Formats: sequence, structure tokens, C-alpha cells
Amino acid sequence: MEPDLGYPEKIIAATRPSTVVLFHHDNFFKPLGPDGLVVSFRFARMQALASRIRRIHPQVRLRCPALFETMTFY
Repeated sequence: MEPDLGYPEKIIAATRPSTVVLFHHDNFFKPLGPDGLVVSFRFARMQALASRIRRIHPQVRLRCPALFETMTFY
């Protein structure tokens, strides 16, 4: 039986990346904090999303950088 694919799984199937970076820390529904920084989400569902992706696309490497972590892409 074919799995019921959601949006992230369909995008990965269409683009076939080797790595996926899960990074949306900002909350679009709240204004910037008093210091001008974004208000970050808690990642209660990020592990669930990572599990879904790993189950359907186990060959894809997943990264979830920490807030303000610097990453280099080659």
C-alpha cells in the first residue's frame, strides 16, 4: 500500500535532495520581540516531522540547526 504523502514528503520526492534542513524558527503570528529578534517556536512537532520524513525517505540526511546556528553549504 502506498503511504499517504503530505507536502514535505511530496517535495522531497519531487526534488530528491541529499540533505533537508528543518529550520523555521520564527512565529509569523507574533511581532518581533522588544530587542528586534524573532519570537521562536517551540519544536514540539519537529521530531514528528523528522520521523515522517525518515520513514518515507530514509536516504535523506536531516539537519535541524539550533537558533542562530551558522551553517555552510557547498
